[in-house]
Amino acid sequence: MTSGENAEVGLSPIAHTGTCPVAAMADCDRRIYGLQFHPEVVHTPLGTDILKRFIFDICNCSADWRMTQFIARRL
Repeated sequence: MTSGENAEVGLSPIAHTGTCPVAAMADCDRRIYGLQFHPEVVHTPLGTDILKRFIFDICNCSADWRMTQFIARRL
């Protein structure tokens, strides 16, 4: 979702900013929530740490790949 898009089907907007019509969305009955958040930008404190914890601790991904290997497998 980009900052100019509407909430996904089944989710209702619950927050907005002056430049983002859907900054957060929810389906409270199903306890599903979404938040417009950009940890990759330089002005997000600890953004890199947040991404690393999500990728490695929550998703259990590993850092054992290289871009050249990825490209070779996709071609």
